[in-house]
Amino acid sequence: MSILSSSAAITHEALANADCRALPIARQCLSTAELLALQQALPEWKIQTSDNSSGSTAQLSRRCSFTDLASAMRFANAVATMADAQDHHPELHLSWGLCVVSWSTHSAHGLTQRDFICAAKVDGLLHASQRT
Repeated sequence: MSILSSSAAITHEALANADCRALPIARQCLSTAELLALQQALPEWKIQTSDNSSGSTAQLSRRCSFTDLASAMRFANAVATMADAQDHHPELHLSWGLCVVSWSTHSAHGLTQRDFICAAKVDGLLHASQRT
């Protein structure tokens, strides 16, 4: 089932409650209109494009700040656990007090619904990590 199949506005909650495993493997990127609709639900995330040998690709990225390396590492481990459960895996860049999470669907060479679903789930993990 597609998050985009409804005519209603896409909410952060709807994305966070969706399951990537219920979606078919994407072979095509989202359209510009679809990207804009999904990004409205995730204002902390940035769409970044880059050029490489196979053309232009897009990533959905967020910088997450922490008070120390151990906190950033715990968060990165929580993201990895969630990613395994969703069978969709991000790029993680970890340094002292910082974890940058970037999503992209390699089979589609860009962004799909799976990336936005997992980004919303990361927001929940970040919120939970900041309460402890």
